[in-house]
Amino acid sequence: MNILAALFVLCGSLVILFAAAGLVKFEDVFLRLHAASKSASFGVVLVLMGAAFHFFDGGTALKMVGVVFLIFLKAPVASHAIARATYHCKEPNLWNRLVVDEWHSPAKTSESEPRSP
Repeated sequence: MNILAALFVLCGSLVILFAAAGLVKFEDVFLRLHAASKSASFGVVLVLMGAAFHFFDGGTALKMVGVVFLIFLKAPVASHAIARATYHCKEPNLWNRLVVDEWHSPAKTSESEPRSP
């Protein structure tokens, strides 16, 4: 059981390390936000799963499952709020690489064109 716990903690630590490297490497705020929210939360979940396997009694494992649920609940909401606030920031170089601007540009497809599934 300890080997499985160590494997989960090691994989989670590697995912968190890759997320930190993404924060350093990526140059756009939206890419950095993606690396920070998705990868780091997945890494924390793996580390918590390793801790749940290491302390395998009913109460501790149940608490770890609750924490994993809360992380999956708060991570998308927080990253969406930060991305929206960044988009509406007055500094134009934060979002100048966007290909499709769904909030401020008109739709590029007309109603007569068929939509792809």
